[in-house]
Amino acid sequence: MTVMFIVKNSLTCEYQHHAMGVHTYDPVIGWTLDADQHPCFQTAYQIVVCDIHGAVLFDTGKVCSSNQYGIELHLKGLLQPMTKYLFKARVWDQDDRCSEWEDSWFLTGFFKMRQWCADWFKISNCFGKIELFRKEFTVEHTDEIQDAFLFFAARGEKMNSCAIYLNGQRAGNSVNFPGATEYFRAFYSCVDVRSMLNEGKNALAFVATEITSLILKIVYKSGETKQICTEYEEWKYIQNGPYTQIGYEVPMCRGKFEIYDARNACPGWTMPDFDDSAWSPYGEKKPVLSWGPLFLEPQYCTPQIQKSYKPVNIIRHQDCWFVDFGKNMSGFISFRLKGKPGQTIEIKYAEKRKDNHTRADITGWFPCFLKYTFASDDYE
Repeated sequence: MTVMFIVKNSLTCEYQHHAMGVHTYDPVIGWTLDADQHPCFQTAYQIVVCDIHGAVLFDTGKVCSSNQYGIELHLKGLLQPMTKYLFKARVWDQDDRCSEWEDSWFLTGFFKMRQWCADWFKISNCFGKIELFRKEFTVEHTDEIQDAFLFFAARGEKMNSCAIYLNGQRAGNSVNFPGATEYFRAFYSCVDVRSMLNEGKNALAFVATEITSLILKIVYKSGETKQICTEYEEWKYIQNGPYTQIGYEVPMCRGKFEIYDARNACPGWTMPDFDDSAWSPYGEKKPVLSWGPLFLEPQYCTPQIQKSYKPVNIIRHQDCWFVDFGKNMSGFISFRLKGKPGQTIEIKYAEKRKDNHTRADITGWFPCFLKYTFASDDYE
């Protein structure tokens, strides 16, 4: 009976379970062990890498080693960009008893900048402005789709550079992608979107504050592939929409405020069959220099929502409401309020109150705030 085994779902590539965007020909493999009896320890391992159809591309054979992490595989010449690979591992214990295979998969990203095959959309030179982009496309035989992955890339800022939507759903769970970067560098992320695709009409859309690009790759069980990319002649855009201004121009204080006018919103713009006849083809403003950033790297870890808090106390003083969440945090507020069309509210962020709790202690020359203008007299 096998005593030692690799813990289920502990097999990693580049220190991630089901890694997406692997950009090295020498990925690092690791796992966690457990045993039915103790003491028990590893004396050897074997790792096999296959293509999606199960054909073996690489086999370490039985390697006498107790290593369980940091095991580098040399796969140059075997890996292609934007491709899914299967891999599995097994181990031997001190009595030369072999465990069962534990399997997983990883998805490659881009090994060279030139492999990124989509255009880069440049935003207006006026800082703090936003542009909305959209494109509709058709997908057939969704029941025959094996995989669908969306790669999106952007140059960073001290605010969110882009938010991607597929058929009205937010793609990915990052709330600040990719974060600040040098002007010549961009990061990309990848999301599994197979379950988000519709039979027939689909819509890709994104909000951007920085240079942005994306590639949707669909792989059918037959091996056929289809790609939807950002292309100058195929996409439509509109400037600003409901976003009036985002962030200060001062470099260290960018992204600290947002002014949003709901009267200029575009309901349904991320969905198929939206009337975008008033939008402009992006090809009309194709830049003279169409190349993108010089360096492109994956971003495996992004800021994400970890926990939601409800107010512990709400106090009214004159024409202000103080909403206390009970702790300091890095985050943002979500709310539903009822106002009048054209009425504007302002939300200011502070760590504490002063003057007998009658004023917020908002320090610094560039305070954080949100201004919201209502479009209707209903809850928004």
